[in-house]
Amino acid sequence: MKTASYPILLAAALLVCTLPPHRAQSQAQPAPVDPLAALQALQTANDDLLKRQEATLKDLTDMTAEAREAKIFARRG
Repeated sequence: MKTASYPILLAAALLVCTLPPHRAQSQAQPAPVDPLAALQALQTANDDLLKRQEATLKDLTDMTAEAREAKIFARRG
């Protein structure tokens, strides 16, 4: 039984050797050299996100008001 495990170990070793190395760091976006530019980019992205969130909140508030009105009119009808 011990001799049957050698081909499996050999196949596993070959598989591991042929896999490409892990390159998580090289796939990341390069950081800006200037910290001030990085901060300004983050602020711009945050401002855009806040504007989209405000618009979404307004839409949800409007939909809630319309749902209440529809519910009231459905009771009357």
